[in-house]
Amino acid sequence: MIVTIAGLVLVALAIVDEYVTTLSLHGGGPLSGRLVARLWGPAARSGRIGHRVLERYGALMLPVILLTWTLLLYVGWTLVFLGRPEAVVNATTGEPVGWPQRLYFTG
Repeated sequence: MIVTIAGLVLVALAIVDEYVTTLSLHGGGPLSGRLVARLWGPAARSGRIGHRVLERYGALMLPVILLTWTLLLYVGWTLVFLGRPEAVVNATTGEPVGWPQRLYFTG
């Protein structure tokens, strides 16, 4: 039960962050805003990094955010399916499958 709730929290966090980041006018979401601040802040404050490097560093932020959302959803749904034994069953035997099969099912 706790595993399922943890998975649902991760899925909800990813969805809310995606919504706030992409569709609202408030800027980055609760997770992506903090992630970018942690990654971008030290690089921008360091006077040794040039403008061109910061441009490329900034361009890498989008794939990092997208990868974070993808991983949150993947791990979240995996936890949801791990939390209930009958959530994923073998089609032939009707028996619950192990975590590798649930991970495969999620992906």
